Amino acid sequence: MSAPLETEKTLRIVYTAIMTALVTVVTMAFQIYIPATQGYFNLGESIVYLTALLFGPAIAAFAGGVGSMMADIFTGYLHYAPWTLVNKGIEGYLAGWFYLQLRKLSPSGWKKFNLAIIGVTVVGILYLGITYFTGLAEIGGSPPFNWFFTATFPVWIWILVAVVFLIIAVYLGFFEDVMTGAAILALLIAGFWMVFGYFVYEQFVLGYGALAEVPFNIMQVLSGIVIAIPLSKLVKMRLGELFAEEDFFGEV
Repeated sequence: MSAPLETEKTLRIVYTAIMTALVTVVTMAFQIYIPATQGYFNLGESIVYLTALLFGPAIAAFAGGVGSMMADIFTGYLHYAPWTLVNKGIEGYLAGWFYLQLRKLSPSGWKKFNLAIIGVTVVGILYLGITYFTGLAEIGGSPPFNWFFTATFPVWIWILVAVVFLIIAVYLGFFEDVMTGAAILALLIAGFWMVFGYFVYEQFVLGYGALAEVPFNIMQVLSGIVIAIPLSKLVKMRLGELFAEEDFFGEV
């Protein structure tokens, strides 16, 4: 039975506020500074994608745009904040919208594409991780987290991440939810919009060498997918009743 209209509106406001705050906090809590573009790698994409998979395009657009913009403001990246509001907002909306559309396709058809989509993601993790994310890195969290350390990332870390994701994604896609491939594809499409959007902004508005950040932004997308896909399944398992109504998060 559907919830009363006023109750549903209240719930949407609550979910939007919670997910917006989570995007802000997670974006601020883990950052790797990128000197070439005065930007930073972060894990906020994972919460934007989680929001899209759980609550659909409208809430994901707000949480992605406003939450990410607030993180830019709070951590001193004011030169990115205006475009982040737009770019991450569009990314969140696209992730939710494409997921809704792709879910409408025949589940039997997705069985043919799941492994290919998962394979592309795994190859991307391996290539970018080994090429750009091995060696010494300075990692930290902006205030109020105030933590910082220098770490060395060996090649085997990325092989482990890729293998673990492969196992989880194959299990989910072939035994739990055949539409897992649809979720991954939707997030990839939205993510590559984000990468393109920041490239244009950095290259033509800020005047930076934007190509330097492209691999980091792509890895940000892949990291978000690695976290969001299993996390969304876990949340739905734990809070099944909340997501029992198929179209709750699809209404915009």
